[in-house]
Amino acid sequence: MKRILLGALCAVTTLALLTGCVKTTAAPGGSSSAGASGSAPGSASGPITTLPDPDAKPIPAQLTAEWSEDAVSETWDTAPANPGDGAAAVTFTADSTVRKFEILSLTTDIAQDGTASYTLGDPLYTVSELPQGTPITASLVFMGILPDLAVRYQDTDGAERCCTLTVSGEDGSLLLTDITAEFN
Repeated sequence: MKRILLGALCAVTTLALLTGCVKTTAAPGGSSSAGASGSAPGSASGPITTLPDPDAKPIPAQLTAEWSEDAVSETWDTAPANPGDGAAAVTFTADSTVRKFEILSLTTDIAQDGTASYTLGDPLYTVSELPQGTPITASLVFMGILPDLAVRYQDTDGAERCCTLTVSGEDGSLLLTDITAEFN
């Protein structure tokens, strides 16, 4: 029985350390030699404590954009000037809370070698925070095949991220393409 318990404790500890999710430590008073105490010889005494991993990095937020039938959210700090004809509702959702969320106009230039360069324009919508799992909807106009809209936000690790927002030519779905490297 002692070997089974000790083996299970070692397996759980090893698995936790290998996954890098937690660090475990046993309480003082680990093992004892054969004696008259109530615990089995060689068994751990005291609780096992799970500590947060100080080296763990925040997981970047996953942002989604989907077509919507909903009206424009009332939580925006600003609204676009004149969306005009052809405006469509787009709902944004994040799996983690992000800050300083903006939708901006974007100018895309294509060089002769086929590489794209981007210039961010004026914010169309801004909100100080996009809470985890809380959808927010904007009325947007897509002008052509080159990206003309961008999304910028402060991620869970504090880094600023920027993505183009385009319509897929294959199935008409919305695509968010990371262009953060273009601005760093």
